[in-house]
Amino acid sequence: MFRALAESCLVAIGSPLQKYWISDYAREIDAPVLRGVGGTFDVVAGIKKDAPLWVRKYALEWLYRLVQDSKNHWKRYSITIPWLLATFFLEGVCGLKPRKR
Repeated sequence: MFRALAESCLVAIGSPLQKYWISDYAREIDAPVLRGVGGTFDVVAGIKKDAPLWVRKYALEWLYRLVQDSKNHWKRYSITIPWLLATFFLEGVCGLKPRKR
C-alpha cells in the first residue's frame, strides 16, 4: 500500500496519533526506520521556538512545551506523565512488565 522513497519514514501528525499510526502501518511501509517527529517541523520552520540547551540537557522539553503552550498540552501531559512514572516504578522497582496492548 505504501512505498517509502527514502531510508526512513517521518511521521508528524502529533502525539499520540503518530504512535498509533506507526504501530498500525509499520508492516505495510517499506522503510527500515519509522520515526515520530511530532513538532520538529514547527521548530525547523521557525513557527515554534526550540527548548534552550539547558532544558534539553536535563530532558525537560515536555515541561518547556507545557509552559509555552499549556492550553494544548496540559491534558496530554496530565495523563502521560503519571503513567510514565508509574511504569518506571513498576518495572524498575517492582520488576513487573507492562501488559501488551
